[in-house]
Amino acid sequence: MEIADSDSFKMEKEIFVEKAALKKLTRLSGSSRALTLSFDSELLGESVVFDADSGTLVIKELPKSLLSNCSLCLTRFSIEYAALLK
Repeated sequence: MEIADSDSFKMEKEIFVEKAALKKLTRLSGSSRALTLSFDSELLGESVVFDADSGTLVIKELPKSLLSNCSLCLTRFSIEYAALLK
């Protein structure tokens, strides 16, 4: 403790934080060829639930824009599929 309090070891009261490095510590992300996923680590155990045994991730409270895009995609798929059946 004496070393930390000595004049030769003084640190500035403010430190520079690199945003990119900090973001890597506070966000979880991963990607594959077909999927990219990124979320704030604070959501883990709340609206993002990970089951290590099964290797599954359950996401609750999806962003409205994603819900809208999924609905639109399913609607288009249904219309195209129905047209193929005729």
